[in-house]
Amino acid sequence: MFLSLGLTASEFLCPNLHTISKSYLKIPDNLAGLTILAFGNSAPDIFGTYEAIKAGSIQLALAELIGASLFISTCVIGCIGVVQPFQVPRWLFTRDVATYCTIYTLISVSALIGQLTRVVSVVLVGVYVFYVAVAIYSHKMQQSRVNAILRDRRSRGEFGDSADDEVAIDEVYLDGISQLPTIDDVNIGGATATGDTTNATGTFGLRKLMEDLSAHSNLGGSIQLDTERQLLSTPVEGMEQEEGDGATYESRVTPFSRLVDLFCPQLSNFKECHPGAKLKHLLLLPVSLTLKISTPVRHHTSMLTIEQDFKPNTAHNAFNYTKEKLRLTIQTGIGCFILLSANTSVSWVWKITIYSIISVGFGQAVYKLYPIPSSDHFPQRMTAINYITSILGLVISLSWISLIAAEIINILQVISTAYRLSDDVLGITLFALGNSVGDFVTNYTIAKMGYPIMAFAACFGSPLMALCSFGLSGLIADGNHAVRLTPTLLIGLVTLFSNMAILCVMIPKNDWSLNKKVGRFLIANWSITCLLCLLIEFTRQ
Repeated sequence: MFLSLGLTASEFLCPNLHTISKSYLKIPDNLAGLTILAFGNSAPDIFGTYEAIKAGSIQLALAELIGASLFISTCVIGCIGVVQPFQVPRWLFTRDVATYCTIYTLISVSALIGQLTRVVSVVLVGVYVFYVAVAIYSHKMQQSRVNAILRDRRSRGEFGDSADDEVAIDEVYLDGISQLPTIDDVNIGGATATGDTTNATGTFGLRKLMEDLSAHSNLGGSIQLDTERQLLSTPVEGMEQEEGDGATYESRVTPFSRLVDLFCPQLSNFKECHPGAKLKHLLLLPVSLTLKISTPVRHHTSMLTIEQDFKPNTAHNAFNYTKEKLRLTIQTGIGCFILLSANTSVSWVWKITIYSIISVGFGQAVYKLYPIPSSDHFPQRMTAINYITSILGLVISLSWISLIAAEIINILQVISTAYRLSDDVLGITLFALGNSVGDFVTNYTIAKMGYPIMAFAACFGSPLMALCSFGLSGLIADGNHAVRLTPTLLIGLVTLFSNMAILCVMIPKNDWSLNKKVGRFLIANWSITCLLCLLIEFTRQ
């Protein structure tokens, strides 16, 4: 369930959000990264928190947020320091620590007074808005500083002859670049869109960064879903696309192999895979197939490639439009049926008859609207299709995430009842780890690749929106909510504050360096905290 939640957010929700923000809303990159993409990356935590509050388990929601923040700020940061010691950017560190301490204080006040009030909820949301404003302002100031340096060099005819000048510009860029995985949108406009994508359980922004940093890197534990369209893949040998209809391609393959190629491309070389990869593909097949056949995905880079490759009155495009047309038609039809069925309460007869007719109608509309590449109205129709299906994919992704999050809450409540475990210990351990393991894998891999500052920035930026969304969820779900300060929550909050205090002392004292010594200390801090929480829980029983 946790894997399904993470995959839906990173592989389907975030790409559609990115497309909408870049292609249609025209939101600046840094603002999109701080708002729309941050929402997509934090969707598992946000929806899990909201579903828990709506189900009356606010303790579970609060414990999950505390546990996830604790895990990332201790264990993940500690592993980065052990794998790749690095110098910490001062401004980035100071700003993020101050923001987190403010949020922790607000949550602690709510726990002490025994209630999450509307005032605290509004302030939590306001803190994030202020953080976004500060980040955008600092980003613009950094750009101004760099532009001033470049103008000065041009006026003097100096272009990097001095090593000190090179370092000065690097320092100006340092904070901005280090934030790219989480709060600044990664520059993918010039990236080559390929047919093979590395799909991990981490966030969309971090995954895009991985593609930009190393096209040949192989994420350990990555999941091959091949959600990106086959834009630059070479056509099937011997295929001739007259008028873009792909008739020869359709005659060369069987219906079953065509479906496998459309929705399960990872199985095309199944026989050549090693036993571990075969087991992984088989275990993930139900999840990947269900998501792939029901959720349209429109990647911004894919749309740019289509626009660049299109030439009027020609039909010699490398991209197989027939294959994409069939896939998009099936996704639209099945996705509409699931969307209508999941969000309405009617009899099964109504769902089977009326909803099926509506879904087939939507799929048929996409099929008829999809143009052939040589047609004069190809750009206009493709723009309309991309616009409609990206919004549809966004809504369907949100429905899947909400549904999966609700089921996770139900399962955790059953476990809590069956084993007499409190919501606090479940949230701070199982729930938090389930939603954070993807961030751990991605950040750890980025650090091993030699980019520890980027991974460090992601560790601070990733849980921020989720923590602030606790206030938004509280406002949506009737405002005031009773909160109990249990021993488990108290230990978690004390550890968070002490961890930030230790970082504020040890890192400056260590010449602003996060080395193996600090990293091992952080990992030990998380391990001891979890053991204390479990010990208190079993002692209570």
